[in-house]
Amino acid sequence: MTTKLTLSIDETVIKKAKEYAAKNKKSLSQLVEDFLKVLTADGDGNQHMCPPLTASLAGIIKDGGIGDLREEYTRYLQDKYQ
Repeated sequence: MTTKLTLSIDETVIKKAKEYAAKNKKSLSQLVEDFLKVLTADGDGNQHMCPPLTASLAGIIKDGGIGDLREEYTRYLQDKYQ
């Protein structure tokens, strides 16, 4: 169910938002709704604000055996300052 909402926003911001929406083939209402969904999403508190598409892609790249970079960085600093 959708509900109508009235917002007061600076004209310049509205103009830029409409241009952005048009470039991304979305309505201004959809942009606002997407933003509010991200803003109000339940998470662990460490969630960064990002578009739903970006959020859906998070974590799909495997580790690749990088391991613990802190140990490697510690060794690098020890070698550098000895």
